[in-house]
Amino acid sequence: MGTDIHVICEVKENGKWKRNEDKVFPNPDYHYLQARIKEDPNYEVPGFWKDDLNAPFKEHPEDGRNYDKFAILADVRNGSGFAGCVTGRGFEPMSSCRGFPEDVDGDFKYNYSSWTHSETWIDLKDILNYNWDRMTVKSGVISLEEYKKLRDPFSKHNTKTPNTWSGAIGGGNNITISMKEADKVLRGEITELTKRDEYFKEEEPETKPISEWKINVQYEWHITYKEWFKSFFKNWIEPIKELGQKYEDVRVVMSFDS
Repeated sequence: MGTDIHVICEVKENGKWKRNEDKVFPNPDYHYLQARIKEDPNYEVPGFWKDDLNAPFKEHPEDGRNYDKFAILADVRNGSGFAGCVTGRGFEPMSSCRGFPEDVDGDFKYNYSSWTHSETWIDLKDILNYNWDRMTVKSGVISLEEYKKLRDPFSKHNTKTPNTWSGAIGGGNNITISMKEADKVLRGEITELTKRDEYFKEEEPETKPISEWKINVQYEWHITYKEWFKSFFKNWIEPIKELGQKYEDVRVVMSFDS
């Protein structure tokens, strides 16, 4: 089951928190819709996107599903994706289950306190004091052919991000192997591979020549937070800093559902 986020931005003025009304947060859905309409003038905008059609900016940050964003904001889905697939070694979160502030907007608390989880908040200080120069490791499943293009046998760490990757690939003749095993395959040191089903462990392992497998690799690569979260900076961090120049403080309150 997937996880989604619910957010509200609040600003502090004259010592009191209130719902932000300044439209400073870029709305990615607006740009997506404009592109779709330009491509197809007859495109029928779904009802749930009607409000985004004429709203290039909003009063709160975008709330799209991005598990790395959830991880860094609230320690949610940190290092794991859909169905628990490993996505890397995770991120240092800004917050974790702080709960809703006592003085959070009443409507927001009423709408989300009874059925969501991992309630928390971040404020301007959390953002300004955060170390964006950290590094971590991402993980994803790619084809052996893609791995061959990305691997650097002369470097201690891979730094090249794949164009696309999956949390897991299974079924049919698919087999997923480690990078060490992949290197041996590419060097011709392995002629057979054995597949063991991690979910149905009672099943007998299956061994076949490498030519009969569709080989995938559990690839890992190193990233810096600053580079990885470029869109997050644009859609969240920069607008919050902008509001921080106008108000005494800024905070984003959030919760999640799964």
